[in-house]
Amino acid sequence: LHDALPISRASAVRVPACYLTTTKLAAACGLFVAAYEGPHSHVLGGPVASVRDLARQADALGLTADVLTANHALHTPVMAPSVAPLRSVLGQVRFGSPRRRLVSTVTARPLTGQQDLAALLCAQLTSPVRFREALAGAADGAALLVMAAPDEALAAAATCSGVPVVSFPADGQGTGACAAALFVAGALPDVAALAPPPSSLPRDSRAPAGAAPSQARVTTVTRIAAVVDVAA
Repeated sequence: LHDALPISRASAVRVPACYLTTTKLAAACGLFVAAYEGPHSHVLGGPVASVRDLARQADALGLTADVLTANHALHTPVMAPSVAPLRSVLGQVRFGSPRRRLVSTVTARPLTGQQDLAALLCAQLTSPVRFREALAGAADGAALLVMAAPDEALAAAATCSGVPVVSFPADGQGTGACAAALFVAGALPDVAALAPPPSSLPRDSRAPAGAAPSQARVTTVTRIAAVVDVAA
């Protein structure tokens, strides 16, 4: 549905400023707040010309605004014409209740299964992403936050929660650091299934002949955990 939308004359820009400064810039340039990422990170959306104007005004204030690669001003009232088509598509989807704790970035509250998920998803088109509030709720009582994909801006915002943050590699390669963090946090009690088969390891890194397989696995996990402890 998103790909079918015609390219609009709207865009988005990330502003590294507090809420007050951001809203003043938005009002002056005719933009909308599209995402509350962190105390000093907000995304604004609206007409391309307004985005460029904001970038100039931000520069005059000593702020480096990051104009994002976007063809639409998602999460702003500019997307109102797309609500009806999305509602039509979602009307054909049957939603089940969340099996795990799930926090909405529309309401910044946990979903209970009683909410109208289709309505929430439609609201997300025109409503700002309340990432900071939702993250605070999700981080409460957590020992580790895992980003599903690398995102420097959101990872920086997540760091404000005071909980350790690790990002899962986008290409699925090099997952050792993520696995190590999960192991140290106690969320991954056994990493044996993640270890490569002995035949794929360099000859000089394989366990000595006659060594117990379990001892080799323990050694590998201990080294990974030590890296995380040092990095923390």
